[in-house]
Amino acid sequence: MARKVKTKSKNKKSILADEKPVIVRSKRPESKLFEVFLVIFIAILGISILLLSSSLVSLSSWTPEMGATVSPKISKALKNVSDKKDSQIMKDPILDFELTVPPGIGDWFYKTGYIKSLVDDALSDQYAQIFVSLKKAVGSNNFEDQNKNILTIKKFTTGEWKKLEKGCQNDNFLYCDAAGTKIGENDDFVYAYTKAEGCPKDIEAQCRLVDKLIESFNLK
Repeated sequence: MARKVKTKSKNKKSILADEKPVIVRSKRPESKLFEVFLVIFIAILGISILLLSSSLVSLSSWTPEMGATVSPKISKALKNVSDKKDSQIMKDPILDFELTVPPGIGDWFYKTGYIKSLVDDALSDQYAQIFVSLKKAVGSNNFEDQNKNILTIKKFTTGEWKKLEKGCQNDNFLYCDAAGTKIGENDDFVYAYTKAEGCPKDIEAQCRLVDKLIESFNLK
């Protein structure tokens, strides 16, 4: 009996012939470097946005009593002022006024600068602060730990001053604190002062001379 010879299926051969190998190519090194660079760039961008946001928050909470300035300047008067019998004139070319400093004030300093207005984001208010040296200064190199601000004089536009006064009358106490007490005015600006609170005992005598400083205010 003749044996049947198995033959390969033509269909199977055709299927195998039609199949093509799938080649999986690895990503190019350039692609990987680009992805790493993209991740680093996004991280840096996120950190920058976070820092910018925190800066804006701190600026929005800035108040006159914090003492931050746009263009700070600290000037020291003559040394050993307490030994001088004559008064001294506080003059500064960037200020529109002068003050006469009585001889009993001792070592004194002043700082000028600008601060953002409370009533108009487009405005900046100029101020000058008078400091006297503390006799019992704490062990710190910080200027404000060694000296006490006894008087602040601020400059407002006339329109800004009216808004501050109106806000104060409506029990907006922040406006009252910012405005202070009017000390002088001209056609365009109003000048006002605020005295320091909580004067330390070792400079009580100097603090009592603040009224003389205020009385000596003179527009140039």
